[in-house]
Amino acid sequence: MKKGFFLLGMLAISLQGVAQRDLRYLDQSVVFSHNPMCGTARFRALSGSMGALGGDITAAVTNPAGLAVFLRPEVDLTMGISPYRNRAGFYGDRGYSNAADATNFNLSQVGLVFSLPVANDGAVNRLALGIDYQLNADYDRNLYIDSPRYTSITFSPEGRLDEPDEWQFDGYQKTERGHSDVLNFMGAIGLNDRFYFGLSLNAHTLQYKNTYIGYELETHSESAGVGERTSAYTEGSAFSFALGLLYKTPVNLRFGLSYTTPQWYSMREDFTDPQEDKPLYFKYDLKTPDRWNAGVAYVFGKSAFIDLDYYRKGYASMHLSPNGSFTTDNHAIGDRIRSTANLRMGFEKRAKNASFRLGARWEQSPYKDKPDYLPVGDLRGASAGIGYHFSPNFRIDLSGDYAYQKRDYLIFYGDLSSVDIPYPVRLKTTQTHVLLSLSYAF
Repeated sequence: MKKGFFLLGMLAISLQGVAQRDLRYLDQSVVFSHNPMCGTARFRALSGSMGALGGDITAAVTNPAGLAVFLRPEVDLTMGISPYRNRAGFYGDRGYSNAADATNFNLSQVGLVFSLPVANDGAVNRLALGIDYQLNADYDRNLYIDSPRYTSITFSPEGRLDEPDEWQFDGYQKTERGHSDVLNFMGAIGLNDRFYFGLSLNAHTLQYKNTYIGYELETHSESAGVGERTSAYTEGSAFSFALGLLYKTPVNLRFGLSYTTPQWYSMREDFTDPQEDKPLYFKYDLKTPDRWNAGVAYVFGKSAFIDLDYYRKGYASMHLSPNGSFTTDNHAIGDRIRSTANLRMGFEKRAKNASFRLGARWEQSPYKDKPDYLPVGDLRGASAGIGYHFSPNFRIDLSGDYAYQKRDYLIFYGDLSSVDIPYPVRLKTTQTHVLLSLSYAF
């Protein structure tokens, strides 16, 4: 009966050699390289478009030069709730017939800024240091897929159609758990209240576990439905740094430019061979994309501002090593992956002690367009929020943001010649974040 699990064993948890054929590590590297919008409630209410503004510790993570805009030392704490919805369905079903929802609670961010005015007649008039922890990505989510109602999916043991018994795919379940975090150490200087320069040193950690359960029904014997469970646990650590520049013009325009290096991850993956049911592990390295961010903002005195950020991520420069183990994957990066252009915009209006915020964003898919299969589509999102100063020292911010994305999903990797499945599964994913930030300036 274990012979019938040969193909399901290739769902995505596989030996190193199988991974070369199914390119699972390429898809997984895209997931690990994506940096979702994260940080304080104010930053997220503006859809992360603060690269030319500063004055927010998460904005300083994007452009460390903005750290020197702080006038006083400040501590920030952010908590959040994140409902996540997955809708799945085969194309033959003409709709999204499967649902998987989850709600996650997190400590999203905590940071401290030391702002140090310089009392002299020189060009340098401000120094700032900061440390910030952020939950970079939350991987807790589920995916459920039933066998399509209009398309049968059958395969024979060992992938040979002339076997006396055939197996029918009956269902699929994937559970993901884990998160990635980043700890930022930042420093910045201000020159003549016009030019600001900053540097950030960043330590990254990642933990990710995925579990696959595939259900089968033997169609030409009396065997009942059976299932196969495979899982893998990946952990890694990385380093990166960022450089930033911010310029305040005399006419209320502000410009920002920053560069963030790739993250150089050292990974270890522990998994079970579905054929031998024994634990194994595999070590490898991952270089994620670098990122350029350019921002422009116009400030209407102390009453309002509008800002726009454009950033480009070099997904095409991703690389897996050792090279001998990932020859196919690295070649596919050049063939299937592209660098992305992304836009974020925001608006804030202040009225006495209250601030009202709106934002929107668009993120391009890193996968090149294919007529019949797109692993990840473009992401579109919107956000809103409010902030209130209870005193000159204490501020509370509340935000809500929504993101929407479609993608196609392959249940079976590897050789599909013995599988009657003309199309992948299509997914519609929506995620909402509601965040609360508490800020205290000394």
